[in-house]
Amino acid sequence: MEPLVISVVDCNVKHGLEAQGADHPDHESQALMFPTNVKYIFEDDEESLVEEEYDGVENVIVVEANANLEVTRVEVISDDYKLLKFETAEDDELMISAVSKFEPLDRETWDQPLEKLVEIYRCRNEQLERLYETLVADSRD
Repeated sequence: MEPLVISVVDCNVKHGLEAQGADHPDHESQALMFPTNVKYIFEDDEESLVEEEYDGVENVIVVEANANLEVTRVEVISDDYKLLKFETAEDDELMISAVSKFEPLDRETWDQPLEKLVEIYRCRNEQLERLYETLVADSRD
């Protein structure tokens, strides 16, 4: 089995605002993360991994795959991030869109033109709608 390349993009509005003031294009990628400390757990594993200590684990991403190794379900267990959606591109790439906790916007943000403030408002509302849909779907499962 080829290892999965997992990337997580934090879609929080704050990253777009921070990128506007970036001096260099690389600084725009603060929202892109690559999970580390990856553990592969298979259904037929007899060892109980629950007994192991996981010091420093902040977020858990559970990826379920079928017999053909196609991703069927993704779950993010975190106090800081909520799953918006996931996509697979090629056989070994999983792209997760998540949103971090909403924080009050900087005072500088309020000095933006009205069109920009409306754009921020719409983006946050879309994220809240996706979070709500995710919560409703999870409650049905």
